Amino acid sequence: SDRNNIKLGFYANYYGTSNTNVVYDKKDNIAIENSVLSHVSSYTKTYYEPRAEYNKSLYTRSLYGRGYSNLTLSTTLAGRFLNDNNVSTLDYRNLKLNYITFLPRVGLNYNMSKSNAYYANYSLTYNYDQEYPYLDRLRPIYDDINPAYRNYGSLNALKATGIHALAVQGYYSQIRQYGYNISFNLAFRNYQRGLTDSVVYLDNQQQVYTAQMDKAMEVYTGSLVFSKPYLIGKNQTLNLNVNGNVNWGNKYQYLDSELQEMYNNSQDIGINIYYTLVDKYQIGWKNNVNRYRRYNKLGNTLSNDYTSYAWNSGMSISYALSKRWAFNTNGTLRYNKSGTYKDDVFIWNANTTYRVLKGNNLEFKIAAYDLLRQNKGLYFYNGVTEFTTGYS
Repeated sequence: SDRNNIKLGFYANYYGTSNTNVVYDKKDNIAIENSVLSHVSSYTKTYYEPRAEYNKSLYTRSLYGRGYSNLTLSTTLAGRFLNDNNVSTLDYRNLKLNYITFLPRVGLNYNMSKSNAYYANYSLTYNYDQEYPYLDRLRPIYDDINPAYRNYGSLNALKATGIHALAVQGYYSQIRQYGYNISFNLAFRNYQRGLTDSVVYLDNQQQVYTAQMDKAMEVYTGSLVFSKPYLIGKNQTLNLNVNGNVNWGNKYQYLDSELQEMYNNSQDIGINIYYTLVDKYQIGWKNNVNRYRRYNKLGNTLSNDYTSYAWNSGMSISYALSKRWAFNTNGTLRYNKSGTYKDDVFIWNANTTYRVLKGNNLEFKIAAYDLLRQNKGLYFYNGVTEFTTGYS
């Protein structure tokens, strides 16, 4: 219903599934049922969320044919009722959880515009939400085919994780040909009773447990996007795109029963420039730099700090030999370094395309990749609780 700027809503969801899993291992060409993985289970999840929303215009100014501005307050009060139930022949997978969550939200939104000049929108919002420790986080199934690693989940009952979130967003756009656009986002998230990993290294097995922290964990993020086209000559344009992201946060974890407070931060900057001559060719120059840093603030002997860098710089060219026939090529220099691992390669690709039929709606393409045969497929994965390198 909608009356006096008040909206009432209700959301409901039901999910249910039943499974019969029969797993066999082959030993001496004889199929033997695996009692660890074979099971019969029935899982249901019900979810109800009633809500009330209230919106009010705090300020409005309108000048006919000249401009407009408005400030609006929006609030939401909601409640979430969640029931999570699993019945299984695997005793440790029998679980029943119930959660009741209060979900407030408040926001301010300001937008303004000036005729034939610009449009802008800015907002400030706060909301509270919760994340829940579901079945597979609490009681994961153990596959004994991998005895060197086992995830035990949680040995104790876990509470829901409360999340306080605050965000500031903005957007500005010039309303004219070859105008620029800029947008930004700043966000803060505070986690109460957050879940984390507790890793124990034994001689023949790595054991992972899920622990709940009584200390707050926080995440800060920011982003900026800027784009602008330039007219530099007859039928010639230059487009500039710049984007940047920063992240910072802390996360607790246990390593062999010793508490670590891992601080992590990352920066990512991209600059792309495209030059276009209409109906002839396009030249693009793309650059991206990423840095990731992780360190243990507590500074104990079990520190696993590291820093990684990734830089990609590439040039691409597209040339129209005719209305049907085009040639494209691109080359990218890739540099990656993390700890003692590094990779430095130049990747060169090329292709040509030819279109046929009326309307040019059938295309033939011949492509050649990595002409210099330098790609080794080395990759890195950075995370708060792990660093992984490998070849793909």
